[in-house]
Amino acid sequence: MPTPTGPAGSSPSPHPTLADEPDLWVGHGRAELAVSSYGSGTPILALHAGVCDRRSWLWCAPVRADSGFRTIAYDRRGFGGTRYEPEAYDVLADARAITEATQARPAVVVGNSMGGALAISQRNSASQPIAQRGLGPLA
Repeated sequence: MPTPTGPAGSSPSPHPTLADEPDLWVGHGRAELAVSSYGSGTPILALHAGVCDRRSWLWCAPVRADSGFRTIAYDRRGFGGTRYEPEAYDVLADARAITEATQARPAVVVGNSMGGALAISQRNSASQPIAQRGLGPLA
């Protein structure tokens, strides 16, 4: 992953960013889901709100990385860099495809706003919830 530089005259950041260009594309159905990963260690699947995309997790990813966590954030269909063609789909199946492709199972699942609702929905899902270590919906 590239290491960005900070503002003019500052030292380069010791961490990669959740940049505009994803680290990985995960194909699922007729979609190519844009995925960014930050750090290493225990995986955290971060589900974004309904008004933003995977880059919304940038503010906390460095702290998580320093604490031994790997933040995995992806753009749901209709958001950010994800490319897709219309089809019937299951948003939780997309999330499971991300955890499988990134070998992030079991993962701590966190979500903000709509992402928090999805995190709770997947936990209560009768059909294959994401194997998880914990759940952390955020207001």
